[in-house]
Amino acid sequence: MESLWLGDIRKIDVMEECGNKFEDNIKWCVGDEKSIRVWKDRWVGNDPLKEKYLRFYLISDCKETMLCDIKSWQDNNWKWSLEWRRTIFE
Repeated sequence: MESLWLGDIRKIDVMEECGNKFEDNIKWCVGDEKSIRVWKDRWVGNDPLKEKYLRFYLISDCKETMLCDIKSWQDNNWKWSLEWRRTIFE
């Protein structure tokens, strides 16, 4: 017997208004920051950040870094620590 959950996923996979592809209609839940590659995985929106922000990716010094390596929680705010090969907006 098929689970109700699997049946629902199959319905989503063929719905025209959802884009016809299940993976195009789900978002990552950033739970395991150690397995998410900042620039290469789709964790913000539908495209990897390297495709959305190619110019930043090209000057990044941390092209292979994982999400857990560039962020920290300090004083009730997220602090992002990206490294660049040159000064941005020169």
